[in-house]
Amino acid sequence: MGDLAVTVKLNGILVDNQVIMVHSVVRIGEAPEAVVHFPGADVAVVRLGKRLAMRGRTLDEGEEMEISLGATHVHLQHTTKFRPPSALQATIDTRFLVAAVLVMVMGSWVDAAEYWLDHQPRDAGAAPITQLLQVFEAVQSGAPGPLSTAMTPSEALLEPESEGTSEPVVKEKADGPRHVPDPHASTNYYEWYRSVVLIDNQVEDASVQFLRDQEDPAARQVLALHAYSRDDYESAAWHYQWIVERFPTDRAARIRLARAEMRLGFHAREVGHYRAVLVADPTSIEARAGVAVALTRLGRLDEAEESLDILLVSAPHHPTTHLTVATIAALKGQEDEAGDALEAGFLGRAQLSKELQIEMRRDIALDPAFKTMRSSTRLRGMLTRYLGGAAPRPRHQ
Repeated sequence: MGDLAVTVKLNGILVDNQVIMVHSVVRIGEAPEAVVHFPGADVAVVRLGKRLAMRGRTLDEGEEMEISLGATHVHLQHTTKFRPPSALQATIDTRFLVAAVLVMVMGSWVDAAEYWLDHQPRDAGAAPITQLLQVFEAVQSGAPGPLSTAMTPSEALLEPESEGTSEPVVKEKADGPRHVPDPHASTNYYEWYRSVVLIDNQVEDASVQFLRDQEDPAARQVLALHAYSRDDYESAAWHYQWIVERFPTDRAARIRLARAEMRLGFHAREVGHYRAVLVADPTSIEARAGVAVALTRLGRLDEAEESLDILLVSAPHHPTTHLTVATIAALKGQEDEAGDALEAGFLGRAQLSKELQIEMRRDIALDPAFKTMRSSTRLRGMLTRYLGGAAPRPRHQ
């Protein structure tokens, strides 16, 4: 089993570089008990046999992943453990024999074979050839459940792919920019937003359950929400897409999927999801608001105006309506109107759920629509007026 190499850079400058052993669970990031410290994330790394699981993903030996948190960039690699050659033993391990034969004749099916050998009850006294034939039979028949899951490469369990085809997935081009922190902002809006993000303490259990059963919607929900909370919008969108395909009446999951698509810049997809919600619930304020803003981003202003008019009539004083007006005004370059509406929405934020209050902060901190306003003194002054010391601070402090 390999270890975990962690490299942390702040504004491109190396600040930490460690290799840590993971026997069960370790934490990295901003948790007090973290073995490697960096701001903006609390990541649990879980040992799952030969793999390491974190943030809803797994890394085999040699695999890597990146975490970008504003000015902080974290590189993680599951290192390859050196295994010196050993002399042939008198008794060859059955499990090794089966895996070796499968490597020769079936290549990538070795994962399926190893999984079957680990999880299938079998006669310990059975001859190696008998066990080998059992594995061949199970793999050839495409046995459902854990075996078929084991046959899927780890990357396929973590990223969207087209089913039933060997053709490579062509990634669709986004309709607009991603929602990311301003790299040279003079005010710490990103850190201000991150300071209130909710942490789900069930994510470790959900990660383990997901590795056992990728068809568990409850585990998917936890991992999707956790990924979104960590600004990993690709993973969040992938999990939520799986959920809405199997549970199309789950409006909450579809709205969260639309949010993730928005953060990634896929506004046409976003419109489709919000409209699906409106078919089932024409009174949904968030779906109506989402359609109006997304259509504006796409330049479909007449349709956007129609949706905004419905919102203004049905919920004229709702903070979501004010935020919608602010975003659309900002996209049109009408900063005074945007500032007035944003202040009205911020004053009414107590009407929103905790999740939507965090979304408002996320919009203020990340939405490209407010990029120019984030560099002005008006927005920071407004937040300071209402939040005092809890408002975003200049970077030099």
